[in-house]
Amino acid sequence: MAFARGRKLETETELYEYAVGALGRRMRSVAELKRLMRARVEIETEIGKTLVELVTRRLKDNGYLNDAKYAAAYSAFRRDNEKYGRRRVVTDLKMRSGANFSSTHAGGVWGKDDFHHLEKVGRGRGSADRVRRRGGMKNERPKTKAHQRGH
Repeated sequence: MAFARGRKLETETELYEYAVGALGRRMRSVAELKRLMRARVEIETEIGKTLVELVTRRLKDNGYLNDAKYAAAYSAFRRDNEKYGRRRVVTDLKMRSGANFSSTHAGGVWGKDDFHHLEKVGRGRGSADRVRRRGGMKNERPKTKAHQRGH
């Protein structure tokens, strides 16, 4: 059984209530919310385009819609709860919103010391050498005679 398509909204008040409800269910970027609102109005007409812009402006003025706050909250959530890194979060932001988010939008929640644990762990081939150069294992003895001689 298919769901019925929602009726088209005709006034600014109806569209505003729809947008606030959508934001209440989940945080969204400006581009995501505009995409949702365009589906609910006659976007081919000048009135539909104007309604979407009016409601977007009203939401921004009331503080409900802010891409910078959205990016910071989204990246903090992905970093703290899902343990994703900066590059993954930025690409996810770009995919979700279609907006031009950069690492500076998401980068505000990452400090210089947030990835210090990766230095000690190391990854892939030669990780022991990287850890040793950074002073992670000072009491480790060399593995072979060649290491003792410095080769």
